[in-house]
Amino acid sequence: MFDARALVLLFLAPLGCDRPASASVQREPRGAAAQEASSALQARQGDTPDAPSPDETPPKAPPPARPPQTACPKFNAGVASGRVASRDIDETSGLVASRRHADVLWLHNDSGDGARVFAVDPAGTLLGIFTLPTVEAIDWEDIAVGPGPRADQSYLYIADIGDNGRRRKEGVFLYRVPEPPLTATPEEPARGHLGPLERFRLRYPDGPHDAETLLVDPTTGEVVVLTKALFRTPRIFYVDVLDKPLATFEGGEPLDLEAAGIRALLPTGGDVSADGRWVLVRSYRSAYLWQRAEGQRLRDVFRSRACPVPVAAEVQGEAIGFSADGRSYYTVSEGRHPTVYHYTRPSE
Repeated sequence: MFDARALVLLFLAPLGCDRPASASVQREPRGAAAQEASSALQARQGDTPDAPSPDETPPKAPPPARPPQTACPKFNAGVASGRVASRDIDETSGLVASRRHADVLWLHNDSGDGARVFAVDPAGTLLGIFTLPTVEAIDWEDIAVGPGPRADQSYLYIADIGDNGRRRKEGVFLYRVPEPPLTATPEEPARGHLGPLERFRLRYPDGPHDAETLLVDPTTGEVVVLTKALFRTPRIFYVDVLDKPLATFEGGEPLDLEAAGIRALLPTGGDVSADGRWVLVRSYRSAYLWQRAEGQRLRDVFRSRACPVPVAAEVQGEAIGFSADGRSYYTVSEGRHPTVYHYTRPSE
């Protein structure tokens, strides 16, 4: 959800906030300065050097060794694959690609709508509307796909975690339901209920937080939530396994912006690729990609450097999600009939 304070963000962008940080470079001393530094070092070691001849040039010190960096994958700028056709989808806050159906994206609205999700194709054509009949949608902010009780079934995770006023002392909710069958055509969208439903109430260990980003490990089911607060570093909360109807988040450490190479970040959505190797997080005007090491816990991926990736100039962009194969991603903005943007690799 976009609260009044977030208007300030529109004025921060020209000042360099929410952009990749540029590393400062300390240059080596040259000429007389290098000679003076070398002499001082040897003097501290108890050895006074001979005075160099006037035409003697001190040798240059080798540059410091740098740890190897994994090259960032390149993505093309977003291309409009269509526009969301349904007038019912007017405040898109979450997006995830189906693992059960090819070329299907699951979307949901922000607060103010009922408890329902929408199936659309990449062109934005409505394919289905599914409701959670026993659920009150307070402030839905993100959606993910992950594992659940049955190993042969993919599950939708719906995050009712928005809390602009930080008043939800009794906790926030995650809902988990199996991905439904989808036998529909653009002429006759499917309609139905989602279930069986699992409801999880989660509390923060230090009081309420606003959050809009849900990440789910596709293999282990680890759940990570990134908080959102203007002028504050996002914090990382997690649950290793969703197996209790009432639980408390663990963690709470700040996201390491310095390690990521990011000046500031206001997370509005995210996703994990189906193979678990890549993590996407976006803000209103930027997006970043992290690569996971083999065996690395999902919550630990943010200790490494992030790769900036393109994001279209959207009216109020909050939703982002990988394609089902993880080789591209989509974004959708809030608003009526928003554009569906698709970001592919240059070789594709």
